[in-house]
Amino acid sequence: MRSKQTFIRQAIEASFTRLLDQRPFEKVTVKDIVEDCGLTRNTFYNYFQDTYDIVDSILRAAIRDLVINSRTVNTPGDAFREILKFADERPRIVRHLLNSPKKDELMRYFRQSSAMVVDHLLDAITADAPLPEPDRSLIRDFYHAAFDGLLYRWIETGRTDVLNEQLARMGDLFSATMHFTVDYARQNPT
Repeated sequence: MRSKQTFIRQAIEASFTRLLDQRPFEKVTVKDIVEDCGLTRNTFYNYFQDTYDIVDSILRAAIRDLVINSRTVNTPGDAFREILKFADERPRIVRHLLNSPKKDELMRYFRQSSAMVVDHLLDAITADAPLPEPDRSLIRDFYHAAFDGLLYRWIETGRTDVLNEQLARMGDLFSATMHFTVDYARQNPT
């Protein structure tokens, strides 16, 4: 059973996301949120400092969900799709955040998410025979940077409509090349 505090926090976040779906981030005010969810300003400030704090809370929750869900995915494509679940379920909100001062926080969410997924894939591939840490770190950094670069390019060019279909394929390609890279590192130690 949800506590009263959890219920109020979720009501504020739901009001914020509902309003953000309708208008740009800069146009969503604390006054709008409390009117939408029927709370007082004092109640709002008991839970959040401002609208920036709400975005941080929502993205932290998305990261927690990803950590839980990434343990249950079976393919790299599914893992990468899980990263974009947040964006896929809220495309207008993501677009508004990308055009707001919270863009860096949204991109940080995607970077943290991709790092977790790349680590998860590398853990799965190296479970039977660990790699020396320098090679593991280099491989992890390479794939993480590649994913981040592609994601950033897609977002910057506004091509988020192709993300899900391309991410599934990219996950499979990354997995195949990661297997090859790990095998090569094992056969050619430094």
